[in-house]
Amino acid sequence: MANLSELMGGGSVSGILDEQVFDASGTWTKHEDAAAGDIVEIEMHGAAGGGYSYSGSGRYVWSGQPGSYVRFRVFARHLAASQPVIVGSGGAPNGGSGGGTEFAGVFLQGGSGGYYDVDYPTSTFNNAFVPRISSAIDWRAMDVYDAQIGNNSTETGYRPALFFMCGGSAGYFRDSSIGYRKDTLFGGKAGDIRDRSGNVQGTRGTFDGENPGGSGGATASGTAGKGGNGRVIIRVLKGAA
Repeated sequence: MANLSELMGGGSVSGILDEQVFDASGTWTKHEDAAAGDIVEIEMHGAAGGGYSYSGSGRYVWSGQPGSYVRFRVFARHLAASQPVIVGSGGAPNGGSGGGTEFAGVFLQGGSGGYYDVDYPTSTFNNAFVPRISSAIDWRAMDVYDAQIGNNSTETGYRPALFFMCGGSAGYFRDSSIGYRKDTLFGGKAGDIRDRSGNVQGTRGTFDGENPGGSGGATASGTAGKGGNGRVIIRVLKGAA
């Protein structure tokens, strides 16, 4: 039977008994061979916000905020035989916020939609985090990676060492300048972004963010990009014999 050190990641498992990937809301069913002491590992990618379209000058025009990421482990005995999975939809173009993603009492808020302003975003733009965790389950191991993109010109709130787990950020444009684009290793790629001079940054070939959690790109003309949807991955890790 798994012990606490195994749950925290320091012990051994013999392999993955089951893996279920949810790109849309559904129901998770516990594998029939899952023992009470087996470890269930859950990865959650938040949905991203949609980008903004604005053709005026002298403003920072922001893409949507990328989706955040959380990973946690729990003993199989703490989960019911079947449980609902809610996967957030990416925010609509022109400022729509991403929907919430939730499993077993852990709620991951979607990223804010893009907008325009005379300055860098305020703290209200940094809302892709884990605001609610159920107290009904005794969680033992959790990693949370916020997709904060900064709240002033010094990029306060941006943590580059953690950002690679989240969705990619398309950043902003201001007149003929594009900045703050951040790539990702494990989340979805950000949509492209286009400034007032027609310069395009990005390789997606679309302003839409990639699933999971890639931010919708901003544009000075036409329709901005939709944010990438969330994703939930649930693995049952069989304890070593």
